[in-house]
Amino acid sequence: MSIAHWCRRSVGFCLIAATTVVLWGCGGGGGGSADQPIPLTVAKASCGPNDNPETGLQGQVPAALRASGFMGFSCNLQLIGQSKGDGASWQHAFFQDKSGHTCSYYDTSSPLNGTANRTHLGVVVIDTTVPSNPTPTAYLTSVAMMDPWESLKVNAQRQLLGGEDAKNGTDVPEDGTVNTGTGLLELYDLSGDCRNPQLLSSVTTGTAANGDATALPPGEILAGHEGSFSPDGLTWYGGDRGTPKKYTATDISSTVHPRLLGTFTMPQLTPTTVTTHGLSISDDGMRAYVSQAGVLGSQVDLLSAPPADGILILDVSDFQKRVANPQFRLVGSLLWRDGGQMQHTILATIGAKSYLVAVDVGSWRS
Repeated sequence: MSIAHWCRRSVGFCLIAATTVVLWGCGGGGGGSADQPIPLTVAKASCGPNDNPETGLQGQVPAALRASGFMGFSCNLQLIGQSKGDGASWQHAFFQDKSGHTCSYYDTSSPLNGTANRTHLGVVVIDTTVPSNPTPTAYLTSVAMMDPWESLKVNAQRQLLGGEDAKNGTDVPEDGTVNTGTGLLELYDLSGDCRNPQLLSSVTTGTAANGDATALPPGEILAGHEGSFSPDGLTWYGGDRGTPKKYTATDISSTVHPRLLGTFTMPQLTPTTVTTHGLSISDDGMRAYVSQAGVLGSQVDLLSAPPADGILILDVSDFQKRVANPQFRLVGSLLWRDGGQMQHTILATIGAKSYLVAVDVGSWRS
């Protein structure tokens, strides 16, 4: 679904939040003044003669094209450099250090998927200072970096690379018997030379032994999946798929000893399974825009089932301010029926207006 179409369907999303943190809106384009309407669509791109533009609906690859050997679409893109390795997984992060080195980080598939024909494992560090000659400089193979799934992120302000132990992003079943992620969070220092990240901590959070403000009760399990830094880099927020499904807030002001501060358990809706995914944090650190990922069973009637996929707005000011006994507080939501596993949110400013973009993994409609 295009952003413009999503905005037209979700006019209720175009509102000013109850606080001064974020102005929500739908639209597109940029450069419009307050007295000029902003168009809801962006003009179609004019592709070059050597491009291979999409032939079907946006984001879709027709079955016939897949069967014949799909080589990718392109429009106004030119390959200027390439580094081939052992494949990749879900995340790609970037950083430039004080010496001007530009670095790229991406995760690879979990060793649980097998290591045949693979030369390297873990997170790949690429020196992209010379764009025409991207060069691997390191492979991060600590526990979480073997498969951080969708949690691999960079915080430029504190010059940190972080990620959780996710192991294929697998959900934890009730008996907790399968190979899956844990509450282990790792932080790397990028300040000296981004081409050679230095491990600062590899800590399993959520335990009294770790000195956490919130130690999980018996029966609760943490399982890394997706996460993000607060803008100031002092807090790590995770979309955790343990038992129960929850969002977590972890104090990383001490980069050598992260401590879990609190959790928010996802509401459950019958007959839809509700889980977590990605999130974004407002610039002042006071609001979290988190995914409510509805997982619909094959027999669920979309017309009668309650809306279960969408966005939750959480007040996270307690964590930002480091008050005693901090809590997540649900202050708003926007849910829909026809989405498939809400993926993540993106904060954007276009034409001096602030927007929140919502991205679903897919649609359950055929």
